[in-house]
Amino acid sequence: MSRYHFAIDHGAFCHQDEAGTELPDDSAAWDYALRVIRELKEGGGYDDPQLKMIVTNSSERAIFTIPFARRQRMGRGISSSQSHRLPSPMIC
Repeated sequence: MSRYHFAIDHGAFCHQDEAGTELPDDSAAWDYALRVIRELKEGGGYDDPQLKMIVTNSSERAIFTIPFARRQRMGRGISSSQSHRLPSPMIC
């Protein structure tokens, strides 16, 4: 298990996930991020097209970012290659 962090970036502000979440791998982190985005959008107030989630791994390296505005598809058919890869640690 590795610890992943899920930051929400708006450009003007950033909410850091300081606690993180233990997950088995990058694929599980991808699925978890999509689920959190979906739940936040369903709760309201997260429809700004600038919002994105930045996922970092236990090495504090950004492994992908997911725009909140993207179409959400849940399930095992999603791979992290569908995300926007970031080459280095992301500070938001």
